[in-house]
Amino acid sequence: MPDLAQFRTLCEEKPDSKMALIRRAWPDIVAALNCGHTLKRVCERLNEDGVTVDYKTLSAYMSVLRRKQRSVAVS
Repeated sequence: MPDLAQFRTLCEEKPDSKMALIRRAWPDIVAALNCGHTLKRVCERLNEDGVTVDYKTLSAYMSVLRRKQRSVAVS
């Protein structure tokens, strides 16, 4: 069996794609929205933290993640 040391560290690295970053932040995004914050404010905070995403793109990602969440819940 090969040593998978490099592979195992992958989860500790920052993902390359914006969708992966949003997916990783998904629980925190949902929590912020449930606390009454707007998606615009969430978008601003993500940008402040170095996740450069515009509102329109974030909104589209949110739709995709919500659809996936609903399909998992139904299954």
